[in-house]
Amino acid sequence: MADKRFAGRVALVTGGGDGIGRATAVRLAEDGAAVGIATIDPQQAKDAAAECESKGVQAAYSVADLGVLEDVRRAHAELVAALGPVDILVNNVGIAIEAPFLESTDDEFDRTFAVNFMAAVRLTRLSLPAMLEAEWGSVINVASAQGILGWSNFAAYSSAKGALTSLTRQLANEFSPRGVRFNSVVPGSVLTPMNEARIAKDGPALLESSINLHIIKRLQKPSEVAAAIAFLASDDASFITGSTMSVDGGVLVKGH
Repeated sequence: MADKRFAGRVALVTGGGDGIGRATAVRLAEDGAAVGIATIDPQQAKDAAAECESKGVQAAYSVADLGVLEDVRRAHAELVAALGPVDILVNNVGIAIEAPFLESTDDEFDRTFAVNFMAAVRLTRLSLPAMLEAEWGSVINVASAQGILGWSNFAAYSSAKGALTSLTRQLANEFSPRGVRFNSVVPGSVLTPMNEARIAKDGPALLESSINLHIIKRLQKPSEVAAAIAFLASDDASFITGSTMSVDGGVLVKGH
């Protein structure tokens, strides 16, 4: 792309090895940002960073389990050392444990909240001081329609994503007067490796039901979510904060 609107900016994308995270990392690189990727899979991390570098920008990666505090701290330190302070933070990493509520365990809830919510809390806490000093920053949290509508058998995932949406609004209220914007995006059913694995396991019925969640009758491409994230990160969205942007093919309009 000719528009290098993020030239001179540093972006950190969690879960950036595949799916929405990788598409976002590549989109931000295309738009000129140096990109740091934090993810748990070493090969995916390496490949995603290489793809970002192919866009003519600096890229670095840190292999980390972002549900573990020490790994979060290490990943942030490594990426800042390689690229500089974070200007754009995309909290995308997430896991989904499917279980009926009465069969779900405390450990499953703890793990889901550690990855889907506390990783965002911790990385925001680590990245925010430099943003406040610069009086410029953009934090985008990848939420979920499940966090708004609720979904059977995904109580831990839905509640963690709902908490992330609430956190977005609270931090916008606290820090946007000082130049840092906070927004979240709500994707639809995205063709990510996580969803592909579920469809491969459960077959055509799950594929059909996933498509039928949307008014637009297809699965979503990761690049479509990445485009919305790049917009919210940019100065084109300079007066947008505390918002939850639906990029969901009409899931929230339709309900389920």
